[in-house]
Amino acid sequence: SLSAHADQKELIDWMDSIKNIPERVFLIHGEQEALLEFKIKIADVYKWHVYIPEIFETVELIF
Repeated sequence: SLSAHADQKELIDWMDSIKNIPERVFLIHGEQEALLEFKIKIADVYKWHVYIPEIFETVELIF
């Protein structure tokens, strides 16, 4: 089995290479507790706006 924390570390390592800061990050896959922990970590480390949508929620993206 895989650890959510190991996956989070890999994603954090990947996010270190992002040059264009996203306006918002959506977390859409995982258990609620892990998503909430990851949201806090991303906000603390990168100061990015992180959003966890509700099931079946739609969000309009404007480009």
